[in-house]
Amino acid sequence: MKYEFFIKREQDLSAISLEKYLFDTRIVSVKGLEGSGDPKNIYEESFAEQTKTNVYISDVIADDTKTVEITIAFFGCTCYTSMNRFMQLVRNYEFEYWDTYRNLTAKLVWNKAPITEKDFPNEALQIKYTFKTTTDVTIKA
Repeated sequence: MKYEFFIKREQDLSAISLEKYLFDTRIVSVKGLEGSGDPKNIYEESFAEQTKTNVYISDVIADDTKTVEITIAFFGCTCYTSMNRFMQLVRNYEFEYWDTYRNLTAKLVWNKAPITEKDFPNEALQIKYTFKTTTDVTIKA
């Protein structure tokens, strides 16, 4: 079964399938969508004269943002064109990401310079892109 990976910016009329939109590419990995971020409104306090720690838990637990890493392999003579097309899609925009493998969705923003993971002359260029979530990760309806 072939899985698909999508993004949708607010100004786009429809979702964009990354592997179809970008020439000669494969999504190698997507890390960080699973689970939830660290809770950010649970507080602990302890005192030297006490043996127990006081814990304060809010009625609604708020999660901190998560880091999502997407690694893409670019192949052939169109690899730099595809890399530029991808950056034009995600740079300066908040976008919704989801795939048919996990069936999870989250809104993401680009927040770190891309890192070249592997550079195989005449074969493939693997680039890791790092994003932060701006919403909770949820099941795609």
